[in-house]
Amino acid sequence: MRLGMSGPDIAGLNAALSKAGYAVDANAEKFDTGTQEAIAQMFQKFGYIAPGDPAGATLPLAQIVRLTSTESIVSKVSSKGAEVSIGSPIFEAVSPVSEVTVRVDVVSSEELSNGTVATIDIPGLSDSQRGTVVDVSEFREADGTESGSDFPGKDVRIRLDVPLTGVTGAVASVKFSLDSEPKVAVPLIAIRSDSGSEYVERRDTSGEYKRVDVEVSSEESGWALLASGSIAAGDTVRITP
Repeated sequence: MRLGMSGPDIAGLNAALSKAGYAVDANAEKFDTGTQEAIAQMFQKFGYIAPGDPAGATLPLAQIVRLTSTESIVSKVSSKGAEVSIGSPIFEAVSPVSEVTVRVDVVSSEELSNGTVATIDIPGLSDSQRGTVVDVSEFREADGTESGSDFPGKDVRIRLDVPLTGVTGAVASVKFSLDSEPKVAVPLIAIRSDSGSEYVERRDTSGEYKRVDVEVSSEESGWALLASGSIAAGDTVRITP
């Protein structure tokens, strides 16, 4: 880029210089004297002489770095005059983690909606973090990948109240603040019908399976959510056809 040029790249340069606080027209598409003076001032601010004659009249593309659009924090910068080898970074930046995604089973997801409050515990942080559910996905199968989930369910996206740095890749523990009582579900193939009523066969303390009438409130993705309290969490039911 040099004095006198124009085009969308120059417009981007002027917009960036204006955003950084220099007196240039943010909408200008021409590399004029205002652009040149702003470049010269920017280099001078950090103790360098801008390229070109006069200073700032040219800006080699090699001196332009495109950053991601997400907010980031500079964590390391090479000092002035430091020798930097080819391929070594001049500065490093980290992006704060603002969201957490967790896979929950289908039954548990029925209790969640946008606005549900969540508490997130991250190893290495002494204080729990607070967040809010912003999205509950459709049902998803287990993907079997190392970075994915090994069980089917729905992905719940939680937005943290305060973005965090230095926790990328950490395994978090998530708890949801729910007002309702816990509910029980059984595999759909455990539900049997007889004369218009539904029941399951539950194993008692002697190891025998006996009939227990139930009321199914909803069905989804192979699970039946029970409305009655006759089956408790931890009970064993027969699921063979």
